[in-house]
Amino acid sequence: MDRETDRLIRMAAFDRLEELSRAHGDVLPCAALFAGFEFRGRKVAWISQQGIVKPAGMDMALSITTSPDDPYGDTVDDDGFIAYRYQGTDPEQWDNVAMRRAGVEGVPLVYFHGVASGQYKAFW
Repeated sequence: MDRETDRLIRMAAFDRLEELSRAHGDVLPCAALFAGFEFRGRKVAWISQQGIVKPAGMDMALSITTSPDDPYGDTVDDDGFIAYRYQGTDPEQWDNVAMRRAGVEGVPLVYFHGVASGQYKAFW
């Protein structure tokens, strides 16, 4: 996928998150997140059962999700800095590579931090 299309998908995701935040406040319900968002007539997922989401056609991760029981020990400090651990034990696993590439390329990600069952605080 070209960089401009990737950028436009990310902007559509952020715009939809703004709308959801206005409707629900700081904590977003899982159902709204599983509904995804639309880009050029196509539904795009930003949350799934896996922690790292790289939608079809994108070369880099779009979002990261942790559960409220967070088995990996991810943290968000008071300044909003996120420490995220790799998924699984293999840093070369496709989803870890997609996340790392987004960091290297400097593209923005969405981080869904599970605060309670079915409830997420979104950072983007």
